[in-house]
Amino acid sequence: MIAELLTTGFGYHDTQSERLADELEAVTMEPVDAVHWVRLLHISNHTIGEHLGDWDRAQRLAERVLDGRTANAETSPAWARLATARFLAGDVLGSIAAEIEALRAASDIRGGYIDAKISLAVGLLGSGRIDDGAALYEVVLAMADPLTPSPTDRGIAV
Repeated sequence: MIAELLTTGFGYHDTQSERLADELEAVTMEPVDAVHWVRLLHISNHTIGEHLGDWDRAQRLAERVLDGRTANAETSPAWARLATARFLAGDVLGSIAAEIEALRAASDIRGGYIDAKISLAVGLLGSGRIDDGAALYEVVLAMADPLTPSPTDRGIAV
């Protein structure tokens, strides 16, 4: 059910943002595979935080999704998405704690750091903070190694 929602929901996230936000919030997390946590928090940050401009709501959903769970190499980007939601909701210390958790679990700390900062840059840009988002993106882009492809390359490209 969640996999279908994450796939179909993106098709209407920009025209029916409130509908998708409600559907994401209604998801029961127990049967949700860890592989879906990252996608769920990515689309919730984009829809709830960026489109609806409600980062407090995005933060609450991210915290509910990750409550009682432990980050690992596969799911560490979910904690980076929580860090983004917290930062943009004004919870800077909570954001730092979530980012540290993401980096602690990442298989590649540098790549995890780049991913976390790209997530934040995208959130800033999507929230209309163009100068801040662009400045962060440029600094992070300078950290990327053009000769060594990594999983963060897709995030940077997007």
